[in-house]
Amino acid sequence: MKLSKKLILFISGFALSVLVFLCSLYFTYKSEEDLNDQFESWENDYLIISTTKSMINTLYSVENDVRGYIISGDQKYINDYQLLRTSIQLMIDELKHSSKNNTNEYAKAVKLCEVTNSKLDHLFDKITHFSHPTYNQEELLKKIDLGNQMMDEIRIMEENIINYRLNQLQVKKKNAVKAVQNTQFKILILAIASIAMFTFMFLFLKYYLVKRASEEKELKELNENKNKFFSIISHDLRNPVKNIALMSELLISGKTSKTYDPQKIVSMIHGSANNLSSLLDNLLKWSRLQMNDIAINPEILELHKVTLDVIRHQQSNAANKKIEINNYVNSNALVIGDQNMVTSVLRNLLSNAIKFTDKGGKIDFFSQERNGMIQISISDNGVGMPQEVADKLFSIDFKLSTKGTNKEEGTGLGLKICKEFVEKNKGKIYVESAVNKGTTFFVSFPMPV
Repeated sequence: MKLSKKLILFISGFALSVLVFLCSLYFTYKSEEDLNDQFESWENDYLIISTTKSMINTLYSVENDVRGYIISGDQKYINDYQLLRTSIQLMIDELKHSSKNNTNEYAKAVKLCEVTNSKLDHLFDKITHFSHPTYNQEELLKKIDLGNQMMDEIRIMEENIINYRLNQLQVKKKNAVKAVQNTQFKILILAIASIAMFTFMFLFLKYYLVKRASEEKELKELNENKNKFFSIISHDLRNPVKNIALMSELLISGKTSKTYDPQKIVSMIHGSANNLSSLLDNLLKWSRLQMNDIAINPEILELHKVTLDVIRHQQSNAANKKIEINNYVNSNALVIGDQNMVTSVLRNLLSNAIKFTDKGGKIDFFSQERNGMIQISISDNGVGMPQEVADKLFSIDFKLSTKGTNKEEGTGLGLKICKEFVEKNKGKIYVESAVNKGTTFFVSFPMPV
């Protein structure tokens, strides 16, 4: 995925997470708004119930005051009559106003208000008759009692209105609880989604930045290694080419001597040419490795046979220095790897061991199983090296200029290529050494499952 696509993906994901977050805020706001509307509706229901009860209770008070006035003739019972009637009238208006949004309930409220007004008129009529000189107390009380039929009707109307409102409140409360639960569930889901999206985007951004920093660091290291690599190559190429040029110039000019006779000069040119050829071969391998141009064909290898072939290939070089090579690799040892690469690694390590082992020395091949891998060791009793030098052998910016015990020269790339080949085959390589005690290279390859 290209960088621009990654940025587009990040921006899209971030926008989506913000959208999810905004949706959760909207649902929260909308839920609060709906609940406020329901609470207002509840308040209206409670207001109607409260107003209806207060109106009827006040009407009872007025009736009782009128009855007390007729029985005792005491003016105190009707001193607040007009005030109470005005209060009832205000309640009537409030009840009508509160019920106007419900046609059916409004009709009931209007009917209740009409009957209440009729009851008030009836009571007022009794007060007026009581003031007349010819009033009959007993007859007036009977008429008031007859008016209780109207009060019964008012009470039934009151119960109908209040019961209806109570039932409405019960339904609204249930719906409100359900709505709150649904809204809470939606908000929870959106909140989890929002948190998940933000977390994902945070991790993605962190991964992207870390990966980008890692890639930049890796690119910087590659550039530095490339510069060091070309520095090494230019140095190693210069020497054999220079030697060939000088020796060939001596031959052309005919300026030979006993020290540098034609035969010796030709031999030196041949040696430099071989060294140059080896360097170019290693250079080709290295460049192909860097471009991932070398195909890896892993297969099950019989390690004992591979080491026998490697030893056979280097036997003449070892014989020239009278070096003994022993193969103690387990005959049943199997590894998985590319045969050409595994052979090249072992051949290179054996060549190095021969190079830095004195005449009459010894080189041993051993094998052992370790954590699902077979470890091969190539040990010599040669000149060895300090451990601090051994630790740098596989580094691209390190070049060991020491010649072999028989003045053999190397290309400087062999061990670097060995490391690349081993790692390409999911293996490991390291070295242990001590001055004048010899060197041991350890190489591990995976075993078949």
